[in-house]
Amino acid sequence: MLNEYYLPVLMEESENCFHSARENFIKKELKLAAEDFHKASVYLRLQAGRAMEEGQEILLDSIRELDELAAKIEKGTAISVAELDQAFSRAHQSLAQQHYLKAVKTKTVKGIDKIGYDLKAAAYHLERAIIWRGNNIDSDVKKNIETACLIAEQLVNEKETNTREVNDILDAIGKEIRKLEDKQKK
Repeated sequence: MLNEYYLPVLMEESENCFHSARENFIKKELKLAAEDFHKASVYLRLQAGRAMEEGQEILLDSIRELDELAAKIEKGTAISVAELDQAFSRAHQSLAQQHYLKAVKTKTVKGIDKIGYDLKAAAYHLERAIIWRGNNIDSDVKKNIETACLIAEQLVNEKETNTREVNDILDAIGKEIRKLEDKQKK
């Protein structure tokens, strides 16, 4: 099981791999692009190992999608940059969903610092999913992401926090993740 301590360090790893994969794909460095996809897939596998049952399937779907795209890239099968971007958006959405579910579950069984790690990761991956999808982040969503990050920092640092604020921001982030999931199904 992935130790929560490593979450802040690993949180941006998939994003780094996605940017590198996109850049290498555009430069026609297909072997390197495929390697970047495999690296991102490893990160998602780590997260799937700690996922709530409800969040695990969506992560496994993203892992399969990244692996399939890596195989296509390795074979030189034609895919577009837009396909890459949408896969990256779906991967971030699945990570956001998993972290959100973990934060909600943790709220009832563990220390507040662990809620903070997952809340921060959920907000981060939600933001990245929206950006990779090619959408602008509207001001209400941006405010919710910023608030989630602030509250997450308070939780991680075990500073006194208002339980209602924590519940409200968890609800707001969950709502935005569900909205994004609905958009991705269309």
